Amino acid sequence: MATSIELVLNLRSAREWNSAFEDADGTAHWKNSAGAEECSRRLERILTAARVGGLKPQTKSRRAISSPLREDLALQEAVIARAVQFLQRRQASGAFLELEWRSLTSNTKIVEESTQESRAALKMVDELPVVAGGKGGGELRVRTVAERYLQAAGFLFDRSELVAFLAALQEDFELTNAEISALKGFLSQILLEQVAAHARKLAMPGRTSTSAQTDAATAPRLSAMIASLRTLGLTDWDKLFVEVSLCEQALSQDPARAFDKMEKAAKSDYRTAVAELARKSGESEAEVARRAVKLASQPHRGTNVRANERRSHVGFYFVGEGRQALERAIGIKDSWLVSFAKVLKRWPDGLYVVGIELLMVALLTAVVIGAEVNVPIFLVVALFLLPAAESAVAIANQLVVMFVKPRTLPKMDYSAGVPAESKTLVVVPTLLVSREQMERSVRDLEIRFLGNRDANLHFGLLTDPPDAATQFDKRDELAPECAQLIEQLNERYAHEGKGTFFLFHRDRTFNSIEKVWMGWERKRGKLLDLNNLLLGKINNFSTVAGEKSLLSGIKYVITLDADTQLPRDAGRKLVGAIAHPLQRAVVHPISNVVVEGYGILQPRVGVSIHSANRSRLAALFSGDSSFDVYTRAVSDVYQDLFQEGSFTGKGIYEVEIFQQVVERRFPSNAILSHDMIEGAYARAGLLSDVEVIDDYPSRIAAYSKRKHRWVRGDWQILFWLFPRVPDYFGNVVRNPINLISRWKILDNLRRSLTEIAMLSILVSGWLFLPGKALYWTLATLGLFVLPTYLQFTLSILRSGTAKFAARFWKEWFSDFAAANAHLLMRLVCLPQQSMVTLDAIVRAGVRMAVTRHKLLEWETAAEAESSSGKRTSPVDLYLKATPWLTIVFGVFLAVDRWESFAVAALLLLLWVGSDAFSNWLDQPLPEDGLRIGPRDEALLRTSALRTWRFFREFSNENENYLIPDILKEEGS
Repeated sequence: MATSIELVLNLRSAREWNSAFEDADGTAHWKNSAGAEECSRRLERILTAARVGGLKPQTKSRRAISSPLREDLALQEAVIARAVQFLQRRQASGAFLELEWRSLTSNTKIVEESTQESRAALKMVDELPVVAGGKGGGELRVRTVAERYLQAAGFLFDRSELVAFLAALQEDFELTNAEISALKGFLSQILLEQVAAHARKLAMPGRTSTSAQTDAATAPRLSAMIASLRTLGLTDWDKLFVEVSLCEQALSQDPARAFDKMEKAAKSDYRTAVAELARKSGESEAEVARRAVKLASQPHRGTNVRANERRSHVGFYFVGEGRQALERAIGIKDSWLVSFAKVLKRWPDGLYVVGIELLMVALLTAVVIGAEVNVPIFLVVALFLLPAAESAVAIANQLVVMFVKPRTLPKMDYSAGVPAESKTLVVVPTLLVSREQMERSVRDLEIRFLGNRDANLHFGLLTDPPDAATQFDKRDELAPECAQLIEQLNERYAHEGKGTFFLFHRDRTFNSIEKVWMGWERKRGKLLDLNNLLLGKINNFSTVAGEKSLLSGIKYVITLDADTQLPRDAGRKLVGAIAHPLQRAVVHPISNVVVEGYGILQPRVGVSIHSANRSRLAALFSGDSSFDVYTRAVSDVYQDLFQEGSFTGKGIYEVEIFQQVVERRFPSNAILSHDMIEGAYARAGLLSDVEVIDDYPSRIAAYSKRKHRWVRGDWQILFWLFPRVPDYFGNVVRNPINLISRWKILDNLRRSLTEIAMLSILVSGWLFLPGKALYWTLATLGLFVLPTYLQFTLSILRSGTAKFAARFWKEWFSDFAAANAHLLMRLVCLPQQSMVTLDAIVRAGVRMAVTRHKLLEWETAAEAESSSGKRTSPVDLYLKATPWLTIVFGVFLAVDRWESFAVAALLLLLWVGSDAFSNWLDQPLPEDGLRIGPRDEALLRTSALRTWRFFREFSNENENYLIPDILKEEGS
């Protein structure tokens, strides 16, 4: 094994060493043989300093250590700032500045960045070991290490020397990953102390002691300090970290050969897990990593190749199911309390459901006790069960967010490009309805491509013609035109070699049940047909445009809706996530569903700014998950607690696995909302740190139509709550999905009934419930607002010291006002939305049990948006009927139940005005609300003028019309 000196000498040639120690003015510290001799002595001093002992960690209060360091840093910053101000004033007056002082005034940005780096390091103080010494009886070990290196190096930073110093240092003990990460900041702080020592002569004239003057005279030159700060700032610390961290070197031996190719965030999560295990076990971080590598390298007894691949990755033992095996291997012994908590975590689904049931019982009990009259318990339970369940679920989700630490899924780093073995196709299933819609679909596909260019990322439209009475009509002429547009895109971008375009178009087939010509099984059928084509089985497409040879070897498919945007590089991130070894889907040999890893990954879905600004409704509710019952927030809870997300039709899946677990599993002409059930079979995971952008309905009618379609789809998978379910062949087979997947289905059904239940309670309380109508009204509204108010109360309790800042309360009151506006809008829409969901439930029930027709009735989001207000639908009728029904009911109350009418008057008034209010919500945002103030306008105009002047001055023929990257103003 090479010595530390040999390591350094191998790293750099003599010429490089000579240039490394030149001053800012170009003068070398040594030349020829004298330089080589000085180099050798310098290295010896550095390596000798590395081998000095006394760095054994001790138990000391870190607060007593960190506070003086923060105070010293603030003082150094103030001293340097005063010196710079003094020098700039002299320079402005025409005085000549020596080279040393000019190096300070011209490098204020470097000083500022170094200060920020130091502050960031001090924030890690709780993770850093402490040794004896320092002002408070102890000192951070990493700071001692930084001081020893810089003192031995004469405060002249050199990367290769530091690597050799740390290599020699770790022959006796191992630095933690946190120490190596923080080392850059502490090196910066010590160098800043030297800069401040020089600056103090200007900042505090006459207050510098004789000894300090002598030290300053013998200290390294200021320009050398600035140069060291500059070199340190330009050092790629991530690469240096890999070189010097013994833990990192152990992890790089990952048998799956995945760790080195992972994203930085994923590596950081692994390091955090290693540090936690090291603290609990008393072992070094490097030893913990070696034990994990050893476990991953062992022969695995299972016969499932994919399961063995997951267990051959070190992450399986840090953040996966193999963590307990690693804890046993390093000798961690848990207390009885921790052991009990781990037992509970093994059955999170049961714990979650039982917790919701207990909350429901508590809420129902409170309602009964508060009534102060004899009320049949069964009646209270029947009426309040669903609203109490709504509140209980929301409260349980808030508690999960509080106590369960969120964990992002690890990803491979494909920022440089998707490898050939992970070749991916991005498809947009859609209908070819009109020429305008077809051209827009092609243009949107091109936009997605432009933000995600990659040689192994291809893009395609997956199309059907709309339903028709005959197999072919005039709209079938759109397919050849679309194919021509796709080929034009290929011609335009073929020379770049950064992905290609495809069109996959099917002809209609006759549906004997619906008595109509349509695309088989709509979107679900298109994806199944595409998978068969990619797997080389069968081609059910009448038109395939694009280079067909590129379809061979496609492993993943990203499916998006027609109105879904794919942000820049989101495609690579999705592929990098599903290609990670821990996401490798493992299919159960008997049930044929994914039981480990993920067959589908669902990204977070955001709302486009454009759609959010189209109307008051979209602006108010685009970010609110309570109005839209298909909330994204619950998916986060599912992922954090159960390691499963909810598939909503936008995501990435592995072609072979997806086809294996969902092909010929479900009855035909029966499933409308297939995403939820497919996610249950293929096991969907949520990628909370990857986002796609979707449109939001701009009209109440469009929103209600979408909701009507979703509710019908949810009720059509009702059978998957039971032990046995229908299959593709008409048989009744064992239901293979797990408890939490069934809970998701039940929870969607429960939510679709909640508005109906709330309206029923209010009407019942006003008409016939015993006791006062006011109590039943307040009890109902109390359950309605409880989760929201509890959430804001908990936010105050969890805010810590932030609650003493004005900014916290400003944001709190803003969010609280918005939340109350959301509650008000849900209350105004209650009767209309209740009728919409009741209609959807009844239609689904009748069609499933009686007619067996129109189970696949479907309207795209674009069609719902464009048809709103153009033709009358049940949704529009309910919206128009709500005020009149409310008036009739109000008249009855006023005549027969005057006391109840007085209580209900305010709500009745809101419902009478619901139609007018909905029309107001449908209107675009007023331009007055978007106008900027005079100060902001002046700021924008000034910035625009300065930018224009900059380009006018520097973008000229002499500069080849290229503006400079860096401009140094005279006197700066």
